[in-house]
Amino acid sequence: ATPDPTHAELALRAVKAGKHVLCEIPMAYNYQEVVELVRAVEGEGVVYLLRQQVRHWPVFRRVKELVKSSFFGEVFYAEAEYLHNIEGLIQETPWRRAQTTMLGGGPHVVDVLQWLIGELVEVFARSLRTISGQVADDFTAALYRSAEGAVGLALVSYGVNRPYSLSIRPYRTRASFEQDRAPWSCTYGLLMKVSGYERLALEEVKAPVASHGGADYLQALNFVRAIEGLERPAMDVREVARVTCACIAALESSVRGVPVRIPEVA
Repeated sequence: ATPDPTHAELALRAVKAGKHVLCEIPMAYNYQEVVELVRAVEGEGVVYLLRQQVRHWPVFRRVKELVKSSFFGEVFYAEAEYLHNIEGLIQETPWRRAQTTMLGGGPHVVDVLQWLIGELVEVFARSLRTISGQVADDFTAALYRSAEGAVGLALVSYGVNRPYSLSIRPYRTRASFEQDRAPWSCTYGLLMKVSGYERLALEEVKAPVASHGGADYLQALNFVRAIEGLERPAMDVREVARVTCACIAALESSVRGVPVRIPEVA
């Protein structure tokens, strides 16, 4: 993938040329780029899909099914974390010294958070710099409020000294789910009710080339089928826009030190 700040410009060129686009995160770096891309995609009628492969992780898909079935009850709080030490990657790709948290790994966890607690409308965030020589902050804790009043915590860290982990923990009135922080724990977690608990174990997708629990394969398949008109994209362009605006708003909040309303894309 090209450096993060180039994504919107390159995607916009492709869309205006009538091309379907599968873009690495983030979608854009500012609100204006988000608006331009949404209008271009809808105007050209092409498929635009963000490489948000975690939506296809077996554990997240199963939890989402349970959420939709009302198994968990009413939502009131959820956590989503992206813990990824990138100090080695910085040496290979120096542009990452300026990579922001919420527009780097952030879209992964913010999207899942919105998936679990509903549309995000406000955020209050704090950021720190823990990696020597880093230009941008490499740690952010963002507290979101949903339209329904639920609270969600998105945590992103590039300097944490531990193996990679992307995990979720939704807490609801009837049941909760906790995914541990073990590396690549994308196929299992702990499902809890008041009366007891059980392990939610899932099969990985079997495909010729599959990683992230088969998510990469499933996302590519979804992109191709969406182009062929056989199914809807896992995320439409406006869903991508909402997540991106929520990430940009978190960065704005951490700079200003105040809660920030997440703008809607007209």
